[in-house]
Amino acid sequence: MDTESSMSERRMRELGMSLDKTIYVVPDCLEDAYRIMWETMKRKETIEDTTPFVFCFDSNTATPIRQELEDDNLSDKQPGQIAKINSLALKRIIKPL
Repeated sequence: MDTESSMSERRMRELGMSLDKTIYVVPDCLEDAYRIMWETMKRKETIEDTTPFVFCFDSNTATPIRQELEDDNLSDKQPGQIAKINSLALKRIIKPL
């Protein structure tokens, strides 16, 4: 997940990443990033793929929330919305051990 446009194929290769096994996405907002994570996890479950995978998210705190993209009047923005979205989404994608 790259919401800062800070990654490139060259940089991924320099880091030793296998590009044929990498899914690179640029979500518009925080909610879309978590939706993509959730859908990827569910897709792996349906095909019974047990290969481990890692989500790398740059940068969660800099990612706008949907309200910021849709609302022209940001003065109505409630403090803690990003934290609330993170809390709800992480509860959904983290499985108990």
